[in-house]
Amino acid sequence: MPDITLLMKPLAAQGEPGLDTLDERFQTIVGLVQNAEFAPAAERTEAVVREGIYDVRLLGYFLYGVFLERGVAALGEILDCLVRTLTENWNAFGPARKKERHADNALLWFMNRLYSQLEHEQQRSSETYQGWIQQLQSEQLEALQDKVEALRKTILQVLPESKVLELLPKLRTWLTQFHKIVYAEQQEAAAEQAAAEQVAAETEAPAAGRAGPGPAPGLAAAAASAAPARGDGGAPLPMVQGSHLLQELLRKLEAFERLVAKEAYERAAVVAADINELVEHFDPRRYLPGLFASYYRLLSERIREIEPHLENRDSLAWQSMSQHYQVDLESFVEHD
Repeated sequence: MPDITLLMKPLAAQGEPGLDTLDERFQTIVGLVQNAEFAPAAERTEAVVREGIYDVRLLGYFLYGVFLERGVAALGEILDCLVRTLTENWNAFGPARKKERHADNALLWFMNRLYSQLEHEQQRSSETYQGWIQQLQSEQLEALQDKVEALRKTILQVLPESKVLELLPKLRTWLTQFHKIVYAEQQEAAAEQAAAEQVAAETEAPAAGRAGPGPAPGLAAAAASAAPARGDGGAPLPMVQGSHLLQELLRKLEAFERLVAKEAYERAAVVAADINELVEHFDPRRYLPGLFASYYRLLSERIREIEPHLENRDSLAWQSMSQHYQVDLESFVEHD
């Protein structure tokens, strides 16, 4: 496995930085890359780095090997490494002649390869892509956006004419979409776990405990007495866990009921004004992210197949199907 930590510390060149173009090591690595043998190329580059030789022309090959080995989990360190290379470790890298141009070419090669691989795995929804979804938490993906911005600012200072600046927005867009999918998957997993825990708790509860007094009025009663919802096909719909925003809204609704019961109408009005404002700008995706998890995951995975049909919404066929959908959802789904 390529060890990226070798480039994450202060570096100093030993003698003339970089490799001669005719050096056998350089020629071997370039030949491996031309044959699409990226992992061996990264290993050979690591061997050169361990000798204290840092060549910016080989940097992209090494970092791409790190990505292939570790996936999106390595992107944070890769972006940090690029920033460090262009700043505090810049003088340690060779070749001295036309170094800026070589650095730009190396960065461009790496970013093109990286983005193409990200897109390729996502479009196929491959096993590799599914593994990426499990690698990072939502907070880590948010931090990646900051690292992309840090790299953009660094490139502007060191390589202001770099074409890599045109690729970074694409990377940011991909990361934003991937972040939504990861967040939705995590919410869905949390909802399933919560539902399983609830079923287990109800199963283990003593019969005497279940025969206690009836539910409290208001929201508590509604939550306790609600039966699982069922779709038109008769199958139970999935239980959905709300976000912290939904929990906060439920607390405010309960507070309003309690204040009215106490006839504390002035304070009830304060709560009512806040609730009315929340309802006016209600975004179900923020309050019930788990509800939309599967939808956004499938939409992202199949957007290339679905998007052309979305452009035909003015056609007669679309209007007919839309009317069918509005009047009989189950028949619409089952229709061949």
